[in-house]
Amino acid sequence: MDVALSNGVINLSPRKSRAFAETYRVLRPGARMVVADIVVDEDLPPEILTSAAAWAG
Repeated sequence: MDVALSNGVINLSPRKSRAFAETYRVLRPGARMVVADIVVDEDLPPEILTSAAAWAG
């Protein structure tokens, strides 16, 4: 593959390192991976963590 696109998928993977490793495996030398995803760098409040509507958007 020349380009791998990931839009909101990696955050759903329970084994993120494996998702990246598999993407790297199928990319040709000099290829690109483009990622658009969600990153949380703080703990979320309990009312968000337990709200299905908050997770589903």
